[in-house]
Amino acid sequence: MNLSDFGWMVLQSSGQASVLVLCVLIIQWLLSSKIPAFWRYALWAPVVLRLLLPIAPESRVSLFNLFNKAPEQASERRVTIRTIRSIAPPQNIQGDSTPEILAKPISRLPSVAGIASGIWFVIALGLIVRAIVAHRRFGKALLHSESCNDERIWRSLEEARKILRVNTKLIVVEHTVLGSPALFGVIKPRLLVPPELSARFSDSELRHIFLHELAHVKRGDLYTNWLLIMVQALHWFNPLVWFACRRIRADREFACDVMALECVVESTPKQFGETMVKVLEIFSGSRRGLETISVVRNAAELKRRIQMIAAYQPMRQSPLFWSVLLSVICLVGLSDARTEIGHSNSRDIQVSKQSLASNVDSTNQTVNKREESGAKLIRHRLETIRFD
Repeated sequence: MNLSDFGWMVLQSSGQASVLVLCVLIIQWLLSSKIPAFWRYALWAPVVLRLLLPIAPESRVSLFNLFNKAPEQASERRVTIRTIRSIAPPQNIQGDSTPEILAKPISRLPSVAGIASGIWFVIALGLIVRAIVAHRRFGKALLHSESCNDERIWRSLEEARKILRVNTKLIVVEHTVLGSPALFGVIKPRLLVPPELSARFSDSELRHIFLHELAHVKRGDLYTNWLLIMVQALHWFNPLVWFACRRIRADREFACDVMALECVVESTPKQFGETMVKVLEIFSGSRRGLETISVVRNAAELKRRIQMIAAYQPMRQSPLFWSVLLSVICLVGLSDARTEIGHSNSRDIQVSKQSLASNVDSTNQTVNKREESGAKLIRHRLETIRFD
C-alpha cells in the first residue's frame, strides 16, 4: 500500500463520517432536549471511530449502500479480449543486420493523487507534531509553577472527590498561564487553578467547579481529547469534521455539567449555571489550548450549555432505547458498502473466460504457424546463399 492508496482511504472515511455527522445532528435536532446528556455525547462515538478507522468490513445493512453504484456497474462489466496481430515472417534479411530497437523513456512524474496525498500527509504530520510540541512546552512551563497550599481549595476538592468517588490523585498547581481552572496531562493529570480562585468564589461555587473537572477525570475525557486532536489533524481538509469536533467538545462539557448536577443536592441548576457564568466573566480572554480541558471555553458554548442546564431534568426513561439507537448507528455507520456481482454476471464472466481461453489457444496456434513458416523461409534463404 502506497501513500496515494492510504490518502484515498482517508478521503473515503472522511466522506462517510460526514454523512454520519449529518445523521447525528438530525437526530439531536429531532429529539432535542429528550436526549439525556450522556447519550447525546455517546452518539458521536461512531463518528470518531469512522474517522480513525479508514478500513471497515462490508455489510448488507451499511448506510453507504445507498450511495454505492458498484453492484450496478459490476453487472454491466464484460471481459474484453484483444486479438493479437499475426506476426509477419521476417523479410529481406541481409547478412549480420539486426533489428534496431528504439527504447522510449518511461515517465517518472508523480500523479495528481500522489501530490495531493503528499500535501495531506505533510500537513497532518505537522498538526500532530505541533500539538505534541505545544503539550511539552506547556508541561515545561508548569514545572516553574508552585503547588497549591490553599486549605479551602483542598477541602472543596476532597469533598468533590468523595461525592464522585474519583480515586485518581490530582496534582493541584497554581498558575497564571491559562487564567482559568483547567485539567492538563494524561499520565499524571494536573488541576490548574488561578491564585485568586479561592478569594473570588464561595465554597459551593468551588465545589461546582471541582465537580465539573473531576467529572472529566472520571469519564476519561483526558484520553478522548487526544483522539479528537488526532481526528482534526488527519481530516484537516474537512470543515464538517472541525465543526463536529467543536460540537463533541460542547456535548462533553454538558455531560460533565449533568454529572456534577446529579451529585449536587443543595444547589439548583440555576445556581450551577450562575457559577459557570461567573467563571466566564472573571476569566474571559484567557488562553485556552486544545491540550487542556477548561471549565468554560467561550461565551457561545456557555450560552448553549446554560440553556441545556436550565432545561435539565433527571433522566427517568430507560436507557434501552438509546442503547438500541446507538447500536443501530454503529451497525449501519461502521461498515462499508457491499460490492456484489450477481449470478447472471458470474455466468457471463465464466463464458467470457471460456471464450478467452479458446481465443488464446487459436492465437497461439496462429503464432506457431507463422514462426514455422518464417523458419522455413530463413532456411530456404540460407540454402540459396550456400548454392550461390
